[in-house]
Amino acid sequence: MIKKFCIFLLIISFILCSGSIERIEDIRESTDLPLSNEEIIQMLEENNAPTDPEKFENFKNSENTIAVFGEVPYKTGADAYDWFVMLQRVAKNIQKDEDFEKYLWDNGGPIAGYGAFKDGYIIIYITPDELENLNGSDIENIKNIVKTYAENEGVNNLPIVFYASTITVIPDIGEAAIEKEDKISIKLFIKNFLSSIRRA
Repeated sequence: MIKKFCIFLLIISFILCSGSIERIEDIRESTDLPLSNEEIIQMLEENNAPTDPEKFENFKNSENTIAVFGEVPYKTGADAYDWFVMLQRVAKNIQKDEDFEKYLWDNGGPIAGYGAFKDGYIIIYITPDELENLNGSDIENIKNIVKTYAENEGVNNLPIVFYASTITVIPDIGEAAIEKEDKISIKLFIKNFLSSIRRA
């Protein structure tokens, strides 16, 4: 059981390091993964954590919460995995949006960070020092930018939390934090590791 879970973690790392997280259907068509596609899909279905609508609802009672929109659907297995993939794509796409960029802290805006959470929502961290400069129209504009990219993914009621905190989240961390050479080394390590397990 422990060995199987370690393989699952390595597969997730491999997918993250490949530059983007893939939907189950994309994995079915891929030929560049260290296990068979069906083995990977089975691991995702068996080991992926479900979304957590209750945790999302709890944000409504937090004193640091500025606003909450949408709702988290309860999903398990492959459906939960695909939901998280969709959230990651939305987070990655808003990163490139010029209107969104002006709200980032680096550009003098109130957003300290943002990202997709496996519990099933997108969170946007607002720098507490900027709260007095943030108005309802700013929140509405940011929400609508995110909502547009979600609608492009076929989702109309995307769960979004605006939260006062200096904590930052880097969306698509596999791509942002790992250089090309490191990604190649990690892929080779995973392939070698999995080969040694198969032989054992």
